[in-house]
Amino acid sequence: MTEYSDKLSKNFQRAEFACGCGCGYDDISPKLVDKLQMLRDLVGKPIIVTSGCRCKLYNSHIGGVGNSPHLTGKASDIYCDGIDIYELAGRADLIFSRIGLYPDNHFIHVDIVPPHPSKFWVRHKGEYKYFRPPYNHYDDVMNYIFEEKLR
Repeated sequence: MTEYSDKLSKNFQRAEFACGCGCGYDDISPKLVDKLQMLRDLVGKPIIVTSGCRCKLYNSHIGGVGNSPHLTGKASDIYCDGIDIYELAGRADLIFSRIGLYPDNHFIHVDIVPPHPSKFWVRHKGEYKYFRPPYNHYDDVMNYIFEEKLR
């Protein structure tokens, strides 16, 4: 656990990013917080962080991938009341390097690590669909969502 101010930006507090198991791990990337603040300013509504930092044990417990950027404080799962996840993802596309849509759970994942295996993915009914180049744009994701009727 790091010893910094509780206020990380105009609208985000350190506690919002703490590991969900209660272990106290909260070493969130300042770059991620800056980008979340940019998204918050862009949408003009509060961004709710459902998962920020994760310790290895908690990440494993909830089924996170072994190399999850949540483990290094470089990812957050978020939603915004009054904005559907597809619109939020479209706006996040302007700011973040990777975006995952989870329509079954009504949140998106945003992070600041290089796109690998792709910039966008959708998880629906436990299955992942990755959008690899040259199909690595928000429009491709939306076309897939409408074709598969995930909305």
